[in-house]
Amino acid sequence: MRDSDRATERISSVGEAQQWGAFTGSIDYDRFYEQYASVATHREFSQGMNITRRMYESDLTGILKRADRFRKIVRSGLITRQTHAATIFNSATSINTTFWESTEPVPLISAAHQTRTPGVSVASGFSNYLVGAFGPTTYRAARILMRRFRNDRGDLTDIVGDELWTSIENEPRALEILRTPRGLDTAFGNVNPEQDTAELIIWNRLTNVNASYLVNKNLREESCIWWDWIKPEYEMIRD
Repeated sequence: MRDSDRATERISSVGEAQQWGAFTGSIDYDRFYEQYASVATHREFSQGMNITRRMYESDLTGILKRADRFRKIVRSGLITRQTHAATIFNSATSINTTFWESTEPVPLISAAHQTRTPGVSVASGFSNYLVGAFGPTTYRAARILMRRFRNDRGDLTDIVGDELWTSIENEPRALEILRTPRGLDTAFGNVNPEQDTAELIIWNRLTNVNASYLVNKNLREESCIWWDWIKPEYEMIRD
């Protein structure tokens, strides 16, 4: 979470440097290529509640005189934030412009990611989208796919998926995949190579029970940003 001092926030990025060349007496100079940019536009949310003088004075249960009514509004504000925060996953396979707009015209999860560095093939290593039943085979394929990611120059990035985000409906199966030491779905007692390969994160805001998300923790913390232009304010007006 970061603070903001403007109505919009702009984030851009540059690509990687190419691999070093052999030194033959002179230095090969390189350049960076600008990649895709994103613009975050703040939106306002609000909620109010009217209470008459008669309602307040006739409050035999004490609900209105206590802070219960305010706690409900604060709670609904927190739920609002969490619901919108979850769209980074829930809308990951579609272009969602509620808060963010990107110059790359594809969803966050897509088989058609591109690079703006000239002369680089995107035939492989630029897809982060995988289809398959949620199980050890698909999870293993997703880990391999992630290890095969390529940067804007077409070089391997060496990114490892160390977090598995999924819904509460998938929690039992995810626990089997990540915690079973031997004999997962087999009668042979063979070693489960997926055991403890990622931290399991269950988020009840994930609404797509057919989707799970393999994530690199460091890159998530660096790239997933919630901007606060004006922090939640709780005021009461009384005449």
